[in-house]
Amino acid sequence: VKKIKSGSYHSPTELNSPNNPIRTLNLTRYVEEVAAALTEPQTKVKQSDIPGMVMLCVEMHRRYDTFAKALLPTLFAGISGSSGKADEGESLPRRICLRLLTEFALHGIITDMKPLVKVIKDAAGVPSEEGKDYAVTDANFIVTFSKAGGHEILGCVPRTVRLDCERLQKEISGEGEGNLVNDESTEVSTETSFIPTLSTALVEKAKSTVDIFTDTAPSTRAVPPKMSASLHTHCTGAYRTLAKSYVTTHRRLQKLEKRCEQDRLLQGNLSEAREKGLSDAKSLMESLTKSVESLSEVLDEDIPLLVEEEVIEEETDGKGIELWTKGEAGSERLGPFDDEETRSFYCDVPDFLSTKPHALLGISEADVEKQREKNKRQYGEDEEAEIVEMPGEVEDTLPMVEEEGDEDENEEGDEDAMEESKGDNVDEENKDTPHYKLMVLLEQELPEASRREKIDEIADRFCANHGSNKKSRKRLYETFFLVPRARLDLLPYYSRFAAIMDRVYSDSSLVTELEQQFHGQARFKKNQNIESRLRTARYIGELTKFRVAPPIVALRGIKRCLQDFSGYNIDVACCLLESCGRYLFRTKHTHKKIAELMDTMMRLKKARNLDERSIAMINSAFFMVNPPPQSSRPVKEVPPLEAYLRYLLASTLEADDKSVSFVSKQIQRLPWSDPSIDCGGLVCKYMLKACRKGRYKTTKAVASLVANLKRSKPEVPSRLIDAILEDIDWFLEKPNFRDNQRTIVCARLFGEMYCSGVLPSSIIFEQIDHILNFQHDIPDALRDVSQNEMFALRGKVSQTIHEDEELEEDDEDDEKENAEPVVVPISRFSKYDPRVPC
Repeated sequence: VKKIKSGSYHSPTELNSPNNPIRTLNLTRYVEEVAAALTEPQTKVKQSDIPGMVMLCVEMHRRYDTFAKALLPTLFAGISGSSGKADEGESLPRRICLRLLTEFALHGIITDMKPLVKVIKDAAGVPSEEGKDYAVTDANFIVTFSKAGGHEILGCVPRTVRLDCERLQKEISGEGEGNLVNDESTEVSTETSFIPTLSTALVEKAKSTVDIFTDTAPSTRAVPPKMSASLHTHCTGAYRTLAKSYVTTHRRLQKLEKRCEQDRLLQGNLSEAREKGLSDAKSLMESLTKSVESLSEVLDEDIPLLVEEEVIEEETDGKGIELWTKGEAGSERLGPFDDEETRSFYCDVPDFLSTKPHALLGISEADVEKQREKNKRQYGEDEEAEIVEMPGEVEDTLPMVEEEGDEDENEEGDEDAMEESKGDNVDEENKDTPHYKLMVLLEQELPEASRREKIDEIADRFCANHGSNKKSRKRLYETFFLVPRARLDLLPYYSRFAAIMDRVYSDSSLVTELEQQFHGQARFKKNQNIESRLRTARYIGELTKFRVAPPIVALRGIKRCLQDFSGYNIDVACCLLESCGRYLFRTKHTHKKIAELMDTMMRLKKARNLDERSIAMINSAFFMVNPPPQSSRPVKEVPPLEAYLRYLLASTLEADDKSVSFVSKQIQRLPWSDPSIDCGGLVCKYMLKACRKGRYKTTKAVASLVANLKRSKPEVPSRLIDAILEDIDWFLEKPNFRDNQRTIVCARLFGEMYCSGVLPSSIIFEQIDHILNFQHDIPDALRDVSQNEMFALRGKVSQTIHEDEELEEDDEDDEKENAEPVVVPISRFSKYDPRVPC
């Protein structure tokens, strides 16, 4: 009895031995004590102990008739919940009691199954009227009974047993897999294909097993057929109810997870009630999954299929907003950013939790795990943080993490130091204190950090030397908050610093303070400081792109401005859209909300009579967030030879001897002897294109290449010189503003070719003379008119003045106005047109 109470039961093999105490001892006086010990164990009964308990009860029932009368009432009271025990821990659990009673029914100890059937009906929730669904009250109870009862009680063969028998039958008939080779055939014929078969002994054993199962399974019942059919009906009805609930719960769980994910992405975190609801829904889904899978196996039913809801992109019909699609090459990697440099600035943030010792950062291992879970939830799993070793060194004067008492003293001393004056006249002995170095870092170095590398270095030094002190971190967050309103250039770098700190410490209140300041400034319509409001809006936008501030903060700010869309609220709303609107528009979970807000803004612009400045600002912000679609330029397809020449001259060629020599050798390998290919013309064509569209030093590289090709391919310099002279003459004859830079490139290449020794100086001087004298020749028509006019004037000259002529100023002015244009006199010896200035 003591062994039974302690939970040490005999195994079935030990009970079958003839020397077992159950068989040899006379336990007539202890029957009730054994029954009580089985129902009131001192230890928790496991599922593995049930076979031993069942065999013990079977042996006791075989020897003593009063054993069942002492044991069964307690077990029936246990499954019905009316045991009457003051402490429920003293009695067996309901599932253990049900398992024992089911085993007793299989071994013939129980003859009256009505109490057990009544309990199964209550657990299955049998409907009062036919045609209605079962209302299952205890799914685990039904699963336990079905698995323990099997085909002896329910009259159905489990699916795995049926499939194994069918597979064995196929093996016997030679239609199966046949993994074992027939041991009678020792030689394998190479002429026919090898067909593996079962050995003779295995075939005979398989046949006997299948015959026994076929003969006994349909007729072996531990209960009457009518009762077996009733129990099978109840279990099947409970399974169908659980299957429907399984599908419904899965669909609801998907919607709940999607809603929670959107709330987490928008607000940054979930409320405790929402977290608890999601956890309860997942636990219910796991429980239903186990119950449905177990019942489908026992009852040989098909498991219902779970349909995954397809993610349907919500269209904004009639909203005037175009959905951003990831159609461009490489856009999936860039995400909501436009280029790789911007994405790297906002996403590749150093992870000091992986590169710095935790003791140096002043956080424990438990806090590190919590922070990593927070980072995983806030910044995503697929984000690979940039692990960078910064050049900053840890200062020796800063003590490491000490005991709690020493840390408190340090914090008190740091607080006292912060209360001291910040004047410039600081004693030399105080320059080595951590407080002085912190002030230098925050007040002198941080405002000058206008590069990504510099701000990362300062963050590394702060975390290594001052990050473990809560007072220092608080002072840092105050510095972040008090950015001068005129220093908008510091906001992206301060936001990056805040993102680095947010990945290490979770005590930052910067986002909360900025949001409170934003809404506090929006309350006052008079005496507004627009520069401070714009700084706060841009700051929130930068923190949103770093994912430090949840997107809901920026969305609330835009909505607040749209509620009173007038005055400075237009400037603030446009500032928010310009800073983070593009990011929110290209992010999947915020696209719909920002599109609705932008549509509201455009409707307000049309409905209200705004000034031109506000309209221009709204249009600029709108098109910055959602620029109009641009038609892609068709890419011109060129033959492989031209493409290779373009690659050599535009990409590979550099202004050094090694590159020039390599490109020269490659050009000499072209098919110059093929008359169908004009290699010289193609080389000259892409040389000029490389100079026009390439870098500044390309002209010098092309001139060196031409000099290198002068001896082996003399047609290249000649054709290139002709092409340059034709371009210059074309510009002189038909000048156009669009061709200015093109002509200058030709002139520069002409000069570089002279410096490389490709052409003589006489050509240079002739071209300069041609440019200077171009269009200075006297036209023949002008020369003829001038000569005729000069001869006509000679006959009209008079040397006398009449006395009655009145020379008045007014008459002279009228004559000047009505006078015909005078022909410019040109001598027949003149060479240049005097009307054209030199």
